[in-house]
Amino acid sequence: MIILLETNKPKLLRLYTYYIFLLKEAATLLNSLLTYSEAYELINQCFKKLYHPLMTIAYLCNPVARDKMPVEVTDKQIKGVGGWLLKHYKNNKKKTATVYAELLEL
Repeated sequence: MIILLETNKPKLLRLYTYYIFLLKEAATLLNSLLTYSEAYELINQCFKKLYHPLMTIAYLCNPVARDKMPVEVTDKQIKGVGGWLLKHYKNNKKKTATVYAELLEL
């Protein structure tokens, strides 16, 4: 599965890092149309609508992208990855734990 997420054009990864970057940079927006909290909330709502744990997995599996655009992976996202892996591996806890541990070591 990890190899499938590593490509020359990592779209999920880019989308994930751009949204996280936007959320962090919303504090520096100087815009008369939106306040900081309005801009942050707008970006956050969009991110929540499109977010999928595969985005976090794609980010974790790509060391080049992590070096170029480091973003914080939240505990909630990491837990979501664990939940998604459990579903993906049809409740096979041993396989899930193995893959999950590999992702956390990246």
